[in-house]
Amino acid sequence: MQPRKTILLRRVPKHLIIHIKRFTPTDTAAGIQYRKMNEVVDFPMFNLDLTRFVQSDDKESKFLYDLYAISSHYGILGAGHYTACCYNPLYLEWIQFDDNLVKPKIEINGTYGYLLFY
Repeated sequence: MQPRKTILLRRVPKHLIIHIKRFTPTDTAAGIQYRKMNEVVDFPMFNLDLTRFVQSDDKESKFLYDLYAISSHYGILGAGHYTACCYNPLYLEWIQFDDNLVKPKIEINGTYGYLLFY
């Protein structure tokens, strides 16, 4: 039998921020160096459901989150670049913020996602 660890929440926050680990230490002859991990991480844009992780007396409640922003990292540790995409509910579209460039974003990509804001 495999051991299993379960974490249950007593309550959930109004806003949820998920940090995706994108750098991993690697032991080299020159010492510890950090390697960028570019694996695609699938995450829901809408209805992230935490209901099964919440210990509540109210069995009817659903604990759902919608993604409203994502911070992405491009490049390597120490020489990377960060951008942000935020959902504009007024126009029902994603907007990309990249330094002084602001433009509509067509697709949200899970390859570079670093921080997810629900």
